[in-house]
Amino acid sequence: MSSRSIEVPGGTVRSWVVGDLDGPGTPMLFLHGGPGGSCRGFDSLHRLAEDRPLVMLDQLGSPSSNWSGEPDELWSIERFCEEVDVVRSAWGLDEVVLFGHSWGGWLASDYLCRGAVGVTAAVLADTAASFDSFAASIDRRVAELSSSAQHAVAAFRAGTEDVSGDTGERYRDAALEFYDSFVVRNVPGNDMAAGVFDRQRSTEVFRHMQGHDELHADGSLRTWDRRRDLASVTTPSLVIVGRHDHMDPATAAEIADALPNGELVVFEDSSHCPHLEQPDDVVDHVAAWLAENGR
Repeated sequence: MSSRSIEVPGGTVRSWVVGDLDGPGTPMLFLHGGPGGSCRGFDSLHRLAEDRPLVMLDQLGSPSSNWSGEPDELWSIERFCEEVDVVRSAWGLDEVVLFGHSWGGWLASDYLCRGAVGVTAAVLADTAASFDSFAASIDRRVAELSSSAQHAVAAFRAGTEDVSGDTGERYRDAALEFYDSFVVRNVPGNDMAAGVFDRQRSTEVFRHMQGHDELHADGSLRTWDRRRDLASVTTPSLVIVGRHDHMDPATAAEIADALPNGELVVFEDSSHCPHLEQPDDVVDHVAAWLAENGR
C-alpha cells in the first residue's frame, strides 16, 4: 500500500492506494462523507481491489489533513472539486471511477456537473441531489421518531430554552435515537451513534458547511442544488441507498431518475452506511455493475 501527502489548495491531504496502480482496471477514487470524515471507513470494501486499484483520499478538514486560511475560502464545494483534480493529477488518474458516500456523493455529483473529464463511472452512495432534498428527507425521518424525540428536535430548532445550546440532554437523546435508527442502524460496534454525533459537532469543516448536526443543518451548503444539472451527466452512475437511510430511498431515486444513465439499488438491511452494514453485498453489487458496464 503506497501513501503520500499531497499539497492542495488550502493545505495538505493524505491519500493512499490499495492495490497496484499499474495493474488492470480503472482506478476507483473514494470520496468520504462528513465533511471532515475519513476513508478509513472504506476498509470494508477492499475486496474491490481484486479488479482495480482503490485510491483513498482524506479530504481537507479530515483529521489527517492540515490547513490554513479563511473558512469561506477553505470550506467551499468549488475548492473541494479543485482538490479532486489535484489528487487525480498527483496519482496520474487520467481515467477514474468515483465512489462518493454521503457528503462525498454531493462532491462527486458537483464534480460531474462541472464537466469533469475522464470519469468513466460513478457510484453515488447514500446521498442527495440538493440540500433541500436532504432536508426534506431528514424531516420525513424525524416524523418516524418517538413523540418525545420529535418535540425535542422541534424545540432545539426553534431555539427554545428547554433544549438550548449544544448540551441539551433531551435534544441529545433525540439525536441519538435518530442516528441509531437512520445513520448507524446496523453498523458493528459500541456507541456508534454517539461517536458520529459528537465527531460531527466538533469538526470545523462540518460545522461550517453542514451546520450543527444532521438534524439541524444550517451551514453554507444550504443553497447547494444540482437537481436540474444532473440531466447533463451522461456518466454511467450507480445510486445506492440503505432502506433505513436518513437520506431515504425517495431521495436516492430522485438522483437516479434525473441521470440519463442512472441505476438505483436499495440495501434492505442498511441505514446510512451499507458499506459497513452490508459490506459483502455492496462489494458484490458494485463489482458486478462495473463489469456489466465495462468499467
